[in-house]
Amino acid sequence: MPYDRHVTRQFSATFICEDGWWIGWSDDVPGANSQERTLDEARESLKEAIGDIFGVRRELGWDEPAPLIREQLTVDVA
Repeated sequence: MPYDRHVTRQFSATFICEDGWWIGWSDDVPGANSQERTLDEARESLKEAIGDIFGVRRELGWDEPAPLIREQLTVDVA
């Protein structure tokens, strides 16, 4: 089923503040991230990034979202 421009979907979002900048990303949409001075600005920027990614996918004729694989990784951080 092709994407409809007027469909509303929910995506996860994570935000952290580092050195006075709010950084946000969505694990649901690879490549979607933002960096702004305020949390509200980062939120809006991330929404725009997600919308842009789906807009490009639509333009390319990709009708389905990319499959996601979520798993836990064990990393030695010593």
